[in-house]
Amino acid sequence: MVVGFDQELTYQKLKDACRLLFDPKVDFIATNPDLRCPASFGFIPDCGSICRMLSSTIDRIPYYVGKPNPIVVELCLKSAGGFPEEVLVVGDRLYTDIACGIRAGVDTAVVFTGEAAPEDMKATDYPADFAFPSVYELYQRIKGESL
Repeated sequence: MVVGFDQELTYQKLKDACRLLFDPKVDFIATNPDLRCPASFGFIPDCGSICRMLSSTIDRIPYYVGKPNPIVVELCLKSAGGFPEEVLVVGDRLYTDIACGIRAGVDTAVVFTGEAAPEDMKATDYPADFAFPSVYELYQRIKGESL
């Protein structure tokens, strides 16, 4: 069973997921451990929050196939025929997006348009190589000069 971000999550879906996941033969896979997703008023639960709820109920932890698993970057490199020194992983979460890039051995850039805030860079286990207020400022930097 695969868990992902679900804007139409219902109690019935959670109940069905538990029914499936209590069977140890059913794999518990998730897209990413992001805890919250930006919304116009703040945040809403993301895939990681859904998985935490399920995990606390079924006593199992999912295997995350997406970020921060470096296999995502490795597959992109293989598909594009690129090299790690040519890659910049950009994201708005330190514990998933930036962690993914660090684990894959590539450069990283955080944009402060989602979950991460500038003050988070001081105490994180996953410091980005570069930080920008938004994707636009990152684009301007790339357009004007190399990182």
